[in-house]
This record gives sequence, C-alpha cells and structure tokens, in this order.
Amino acid sequence: MARDADLSRPQGNTIRQYLLGRLNDQEELEKNLSEQILYDDDLAEMVEATEHEIIEDYLDGSLNDSDRVAVERYFLRPPQRRKKLGFARLLRNRFQAGVPEVVERKADTFPEPDPISGAAVPTPHGLMFHFRSHLRTYCEMAALFLFSAASFIYMTGVRQQTQSQVDTAREHQKLLEGELAQQREVASNLTRQLQEYAPPVVGMNFVLGVSRGAGAKKSVEIKPFTQRIRVEFDLRRATDDVYDVRLMSGAQKEVWSTTDLRPTSGVLRFEVPVQGITKGDYSFVLAPHSTHITSQSYYFHVEGAKH
Repeated sequence: MARDADLSRPQGNTIRQYLLGRLNDQEELEKNLSEQILYDDDLAEMVEATEHEIIEDYLDGSLNDSDRVAVERYFLRPPQRRKKLGFARLLRNRFQAGVPEVVERKADTFPEPDPISGAAVPTPHGLMFHFRSHLRTYCEMAALFLFSAASFIYMTGVRQQTQSQVDTAREHQKLLEGELAQQREVASNLTRQLQEYAPPVVGMNFVLGVSRGAGAKKSVEIKPFTQRIRVEFDLRRATDDVYDVRLMSGAQKEVWSTTDLRPTSGVLRFEVPVQGITKGDYSFVLAPHSTHITSQSYYFHVEGAKH
C-alpha cells in the first residue's frame, strides 16, 4: 500500500485526542484521520498502541479528571475497547494475586552427606526443596509466557479483524469506482448524442451592401450546446479589401471584435464565440480598410441564448 510522507502522519498527541473524542468539533481533521487509519497500516498500529496506553493509564489511575471522564463517556463506547479493558484488568488481577511464598525448611532437618563417600549426594528431599524454593520464579515465567501468548493471539485477532474491514472497504470502493466509470461513460454517450442533434455551431449569412435596419426580422437561435456563430458575408465584387468586424449589442456596446480579415473566394468568413451573448438585438459593423468605403451595420436578433 502506498503511504503518504511521514511528515503528513498525525503525531501521538493528536491520535490520543482523537481517541478521547476531542476532535469531534474539527470535522475535517477527524474525517481525514479516520480515513488515514483505515488505509495506513502503520498508523493503525500507532492507534492500537495508543489505545493500550490509555487503558493502562486508566487502570493505573494516573489520568486526570478530564481524561478519565473522556475515557468513560467516549473512549469506552465501542464494545471492542471494553473487551480490551476487561482483558487488561483480568491479567492485572492474575499478576497481582501472585504465588504464595514457600517457607524454607531449616538446614538441620535435611540429611547429612553420606559418611562413607564423604560427597554431598542430592536426596529426593533436597531436589524438592530446590524446586519449591524456585517455584515462584517458575510460575512467574510461565505466567509471562502465557500472557505473551495470549497477547499475541489477541492482537492477531484484532489485526485480522481490522484487515478484514480494510479489505471490505477496498472492495466497496472498487465497486463505487466501477459504477462511477459506467455513469461517466453514459454521460459521455448522452453528450455525444445531444451534440449530434444540436451541433455546437450555428450559421448566419449576410450580403455586403444589403444593410438591415434595427427592426429587421433576421434571427439566430442559440441552444444550450451552441458554442460559436459562423458568419459569412457575400462580398459580391468587393473581394480585394481587408475588413475589421465588431459585434455590437442593442445598447451599442462592443461584445466582440476582430481585425484584418481577408475574404476567400468572394466570401468573408469568421466565427464568433457565444459567451457574453444574451437574448436580444445585435449588429455586425463591417469596416473596410479602404478609405473610399464607409462601414455598415447588419442587424439581427438572438433567440434562446442563456449565456
């Protein structure tokens, strides 16, 4: 699993405050930390270690009043943590109970060495005394082994349960990603179909010298998918000039303009983006560079525009 840089991982105090419910008023931080714990194995281990620290501090009675109340009212809500607390308390009780001390017998109650050989021969009673004198040590070692084994089994179970939850979350995420990809594909197909029925370009034609008044009926409809207006001016015989074009609103405010347009095959062609064009009256002002020809306005009406 890819992990973020260590600098982005929450520190121990932040995790402790999170477990004690003190980040609930910081929704973004609490949400991000919850997601990190779900997908970051190292962070999940830090959280488990912090949980054990809180439980040990609670059993030791070393928590201040505020932390103790937070543990009892928030931290111990999940049944899993309550089980951890009960398990830790049970182990403490077993260790604190201990093994009773064995009172050693006096030395003169044990047999003397064999008078024939003069060597100290261990007798069954001597072996028993040796075993009983070290009984507590042996019991503590056995208890430590059992505690370690039980802790390992418990932690393995918790880890497996956590991993199972992570795997389930990943599978759910994959399903959602698959559904999202299908929805995007459907939306893309619908967009293509709509564009086929409503092409992004609409056309308008004018004839040079045939100027229309402001009340003219020529109109163009801009639909939701329309992106540009393709305009063609039939120049008749005036094909050698260069033109500047301005698009003016009904209030005589310039909406769009271009310069130095040259005709092709007797037709002046250009395209106008529909951004900024709303429903209403407009006009194209055609200004040739030749000084002997004056500029002319060509009026039209826009329908259906919502830009």
